Amino acid sequence: MKKIGKSLCALKTAVTLLKKVNNDISKRKQQTSAGHIFEEGDGATKSTSGIRLTTFEILLVHQAKEILEKYIDDKPPSLKELSRMVGINELKLKTGFRAICNTSIYKWISTQKMVKAKDLVLNTNMPIKEISMLSGYSMVCNFITAFKKQHGCSPGKLRKEL
Repeated sequence: MKKIGKSLCALKTAVTLLKKVNNDISKRKQQTSAGHIFEEGDGATKSTSGIRLTTFEILLVHQAKEILEKYIDDKPPSLKELSRMVGINELKLKTGFRAICNTSIYKWISTQKMVKAKDLVLNTNMPIKEISMLSGYSMVCNFITAFKKQHGCSPGKLRKEL
């Protein structure tokens, strides 16, 4: 019975991811200005960067994004580790991720960490130094610089404006 339950769970996850893939492909066809339009043909998709991605590979890129979402609070896996975890080569992972998310993996991770940092600044009394450490910055000044770049003001100023 446990095997059946796990199989059903895996099947539900796959169906959910396939729905996301279909939605993303539909969105990409509409976003001609993004420069990452997928053209369908022969069971594969092709991005304008010239890298061919099958529907299954696009599903793997979505799976990689979900893995990264789980690791936002911790140290995310390297590109090499991530590509091995999902079973796709690094180039297709990088190119597919950029085509689907309109940004690089590194920039996406940084943006997500800054969004979480902003939430901590606004909704907790946690010291900025502690928030910077949780965001992966050992130097508070580097965190403040990155925070300003992302949100337009320092974390201290944002907190004071509340």
